[in-house]
Amino acid sequence: MFNQHSIHLGLVLLGYSLGIAWGFYDTPLLETSWTLKIGLGIGLLLLVFFSRKEAGSFWVFCFLVSGYLGLLRLELLPSLHHPNLQAHAKKQILLLQLQSPLKSSPSQIRFEALAYPVKDNRLLPPERLILTKARDSIAISWEIGNFFWTQGYLSVPGAPRVPGGFNYRSYLKTKGIHFQWYVTASTPLKGKEKTVLSWKKRIQSYREKLLLRIKKSGIDPQAFEVYAALLFGDKKDLDAARLSAYQNAGAAHILAISGLHIGIITAILWGLLWPLRKLKSGRFLSGAILMAALWAYAAFSGFSPSVIRAVSMFSFLSLSLMINRPQYSIQLLGVAYLANLLWDPLSLFSLGFAMSYSAVFFILLGMPFFKEIWTPKNNILQFFLAAIGGEYLCSVGSAPLESVRI
Repeated sequence: MFNQHSIHLGLVLLGYSLGIAWGFYDTPLLETSWTLKIGLGIGLLLLVFFSRKEAGSFWVFCFLVSGYLGLLRLELLPSLHHPNLQAHAKKQILLLQLQSPLKSSPSQIRFEALAYPVKDNRLLPPERLILTKARDSIAISWEIGNFFWTQGYLSVPGAPRVPGGFNYRSYLKTKGIHFQWYVTASTPLKGKEKTVLSWKKRIQSYREKLLLRIKKSGIDPQAFEVYAALLFGDKKDLDAARLSAYQNAGAAHILAISGLHIGIITAILWGLLWPLRKLKSGRFLSGAILMAALWAYAAFSGFSPSVIRAVSMFSFLSLSLMINRPQYSIQLLGVAYLANLLWDPLSLFSLGFAMSYSAVFFILLGMPFFKEIWTPKNNILQFFLAAIGGEYLCSVGSAPLESVRI
C-alpha cells in the first residue's frame, strides 16, 4: 500500500496544496514582476538539479518547487484578487452571458453569469458573478449562453451577522466570485454573440434542454427531482423538504454523483467491452473507449470534485492496465488529486472536495487492516465485511470535516 514513491508523491501534493493556499490568502509574491518570478523559479530548479544525489535535500527542494508551482497556478486566475468590477450605490450597465442556473425561488431567478465590464468604450476581461432577477411575465429566453445588456445594482456579499456564522462572501471567493448583480432591466443581445459557448457550456446547455424535455414528458415531479440528481448531478430543482428528509435519514450522499456511480458505469462498460479485448489491440482500444466514455459522463454531470476524483482514478487505472504497469491505489488517488487541482485550484477550498478525497484515502488505508483482522471464507460474508468496513472508514475519514460543516 505505502512505499517510498507514495511518500514522495504525498510530499509533492502537500507542497502544491500549500502553494495554492498561500497564493489565495497572501498575495504579495503574485503581485511581483514576471522577471522576479521566473528568476526565482529557475533558482529553485537549479537547487533541485544540483541536489539530486542527496535524497533529503533533493526532496526538500522538490517540495519547494511544487509549492511554487501551486502559487503560480493562481496566476492564471487574474480576477481572484483584482476584480475589474466595482460596487457602488448607483445603477450600472453590464453585458452579461448566462453560465449556470442556480436554485431559484418562486419570485426570483438566479444564475451564475459572466460580466463584461465596459471601460473607455471597450470590453474588459469577463468576471464571474451571481445574477438575481425578479420573475416577470415577459417571455425572454433566459438560456445558458445567451447575452444580455442589463441594468442594475452591483454589491459585495455581506459579512456574517453572527460571529462564527456562515461567511457567504468567503464562500463565493473560493468559487472565484466577488459580486452579486441585482437586475432591474434587461435586453437580449441579438446576433452571433448569442450562440458563443465554450465546449463545457455547450454540454451544460444540452443537459438543461434534455432535463427540460424529460420534465415536460409527464414524469412525476417528485420522481424527476430525484432522477435529475441521481443521473445528472442537478439538484437545483430538489425540494428543500425532500432534501432534508434524505439528510435526516443519513442518505443524502445517494443524491450526489460519486465514485459509486462511476464504479457502476465502469463495471457495465467493462463488461460490454469484453469481446473487444479479445482482439489483438483490443486492450488499448477498450481502455481508450472506457476513458472517453467516463470523461464524457463527467462533463455531462458538471465536473464535480467527486466525479473528477473517481474518473481520474479509473482513467489512470486503465492506463496502467494498458501498459502493464503495477497499480497502487494510494498513488492513483494522489495523481487524481493533482489532476483535480490542476483543473481547478480553487476546488482545494471546497468541503465536498476535501470530504471526497479524505473518505477514499481512509478506505484505501484501512481496508488492508480489516482484512488482516478477519477474512471469512464465505464470499457473502466477505462482501458484507467489506461493505461495513468501507462505511466505517468513510465515516472516520469524513467525520472531522462533517463537524466543520455543521
